[in-house]
Amino acid sequence: MWFERGFLAIFFLLLTVFAVSTFTTADDILESRGSTARILLQVKTACPVNFEFLNYTVITSQCKAPKYPATLCCKAFKEFACPYADLLNNVTNDCASTMFSYINLYGKYPPGLFASKCRSANGGLACPAPAPAPSPKSK
Repeated sequence: MWFERGFLAIFFLLLTVFAVSTFTTADDILESRGSTARILLQVKTACPVNFEFLNYTVITSQCKAPKYPATLCCKAFKEFACPYADLLNNVTNDCASTMFSYINLYGKYPPGLFASKCRSANGGLACPAPAPAPSPKSK
């Protein structure tokens, strides 16, 4: 009989310790510690351009294995990507990752090829400024 009481006493003691540690852990989890850590999984907005059905032949016809010449590859890449430069340089959307996925899918390029060969000084896509629209002639 004393064995049963001892067993029950130990059982309730362990149960109490477990319950207290669980509540303490739950309080620690719910406690706000401020924003001292970076948020690694930031939600990006969907790209407004559907890159799936664009014509990639400007890239695939000029940028070819095995050497992938930087001058030809970057020229073709810029010709394809510069119309979308504002969207591609915007880190709050998924346009760049979506476009590169399709470039790699259709061209079978090694990952990071264009990022390593065609990087501008600021790390984004540097495109030439568009030609100014002709001004209407005054009479």
